[in-house]
Amino acid sequence: MFENGIPIWISRAVGYSLVGRKGGFAKEVDAIFDSRKATEYASSQAVQDLQLARVKSLLQHAQEYCPYYTRVFREVGFNAFRMRNIDELRVVPRLSKHALINHRDELISRKHRIEDLNLNSTGGSTGLTVNYYQDRNWLTHQVAGERFYNSIAGWEAGCRAAYLWGAP
Repeated sequence: MFENGIPIWISRAVGYSLVGRKGGFAKEVDAIFDSRKATEYASSQAVQDLQLARVKSLLQHAQEYCPYYTRVFREVGFNAFRMRNIDELRVVPRLSKHALINHRDELISRKHRIEDLNLNSTGGSTGLTVNYYQDRNWLTHQVAGERFYNSIAGWEAGCRAAYLWGAP
């Protein structure tokens, strides 16, 4: 089969390669994509176990390196290093827009320098634009996730696509 006069297998291989090379993170994207593909048909229990392990890892990092979460976890008596099941998260308050705006700098991990992060913002669809920081790791996971979910839907790099985006 051909797409724009090019065999589809060439178009797909080159498309993914160029996306990864543009950001300089092709190997990382491939590794994340492969790990997601490995769980695509995993049992429900295996997925739940993986989710718990990843959430615990994230919360342990937040507790240890993010001043905001260090304080909030202490205030509600939550310890990510002792967490055994997802239900324990019920005591942790959700991160509100108000907290994100007022404590933005406290939410930055001490493992990052602010000048190495990218400032991003919400679209402001609720009437309030919220600014927040992202590291390069976010982009790697976003590209891998987009590739994974597109593959489930039958779309591969090199196929035609249209994107609609509401934010200016």
